[in-house]
Amino acid sequence: MRRLGSEAEIERRRKRNVLAVSLVMLFLLVMSSVGFAFLSGPGQDGTNADAVGNADGIYNVGNKWALDVGENQRVYFLNSPEEVLDIETESYFTLQDYHGQDVYIVSENSEATQEIAGVLGLYVTRMQEACYGTCEADLPEKTCDDNLIIFNEAEEDMIYQEDNCVFIDGDLKAVDAFLYKILGVI
Repeated sequence: MRRLGSEAEIERRRKRNVLAVSLVMLFLLVMSSVGFAFLSGPGQDGTNADAVGNADGIYNVGNKWALDVGENQRVYFLNSPEEVLDIETESYFTLQDYHGQDVYIVSENSEATQEIAGVLGLYVTRMQEACYGTCEADLPEKTCDDNLIIFNEAEEDMIYQEDNCVFIDGDLKAVDAFLYKILGVI
């Protein structure tokens, strides 16, 4: 049988083991900090990226575009402002028209809904999915008397307005064009 040893020997081994584990953890902590400091290149977090075109504050962050909209707030887009300049936009709404209001979104495209909500959600009182007119879904039925954003997937990108309804026809490029416009970027 293995001899256990005296209490002093057991305590000495325990302290040695605790010290060894502590040193390994400290080494990992220091090396991960050093590795992050030296191996992360400029622009990987978006703060050192160059601004794009005339749109101050627009940064390329990986495969997205970021816009600083306030203290410690940044919103992301899939397309740059230059990529959406050619999209026909017949909407006169600005961010002030939505600020502090309830805004409703009609869309079957979850990416479009998320992108619109991610930007406008910072400024509106409430953002909620809804139906344009009557529908069978368990959603509120809204008309153009309400602030309603309607996204329809279509071949041609176009943005137009009827009363308080903004219709975004096309793909996510059209969504970005709408958001850049109301933010005053384009």
